[in-house]
Amino acid sequence: MFALSSCGGGDDSDEPDVPGGTPVENPTQPVADPDDTVLVNLLNNDDQFIYMGEAELRMNSSNNLVARRGEIISVGEVAGLGNIQAYPTSGFSTQAACLPGNGYVIRHRNYDQVSWYRIYVTEFMESMAGGIMGCTLKYVSMPDNPIVPNTYLVNITKNSFGEIHLQYPTSFAIDHAKSNLDYIEIWCGQTTSWGLDYQSIYYSVIGGYEDNGEDRKLVLKNSVSEVEIIFRSEPEENQ
Repeated sequence: MFALSSCGGGDDSDEPDVPGGTPVENPTQPVADPDDTVLVNLLNNDDQFIYMGEAELRMNSSNNLVARRGEIISVGEVAGLGNIQAYPTSGFSTQAACLPGNGYVIRHRNYDQVSWYRIYVTEFMESMAGGIMGCTLKYVSMPDNPIVPNTYLVNITKNSFGEIHLQYPTSFAIDHAKSNLDYIEIWCGQTTSWGLDYQSIYYSVIGGYEDNGEDRKLVLKNSVSEVEIIFRSEPEENQ
């Protein structure tokens, strides 16, 4: 089992470099594997899986790749892992047919992070009897986009709840050491009464919250950016 993580410093660029377009860049032109690429063998049974961060990937007896803790999409035939550059926005499922030479993107959500990974299947593994017993694949995290929320200031009251939407899909995590979220619950891309959105952070002010004159803050980070979102008590005359 393997795990990858992506977190780091800031990006002061005024014009962020945002991967865009179709998920595949020049699919027939070989591109070098990204740094930190992991190569593994995966058997087609329920007893073996690989961890990509907290995302779990299996290959079942029907030779489908199964995202047990996330969602997966095939991006079709590609020359290699490095050709998968941009984020698909629709068409995800819990499983996809495992085909050598094809690329995939998997996304995973947790209460304090959202993670994206790209996968490339190099070949099937054959048993002594000649049947398919698994596959060999490569995986690595997707290239991070900058974290750009639709707001950096949220006015709250004792019963506030709502959503902060990110402009670009990307992996991100809460920096708990830098955040101050007293009496504020946060879900990153979780299933809630508002639905499911991997580009959103949901918040809810819980019982016991009092305006002590101090702002609360949420710090989000990935390998290319770090942002601070302020939660500020709304004046009583506006509540």
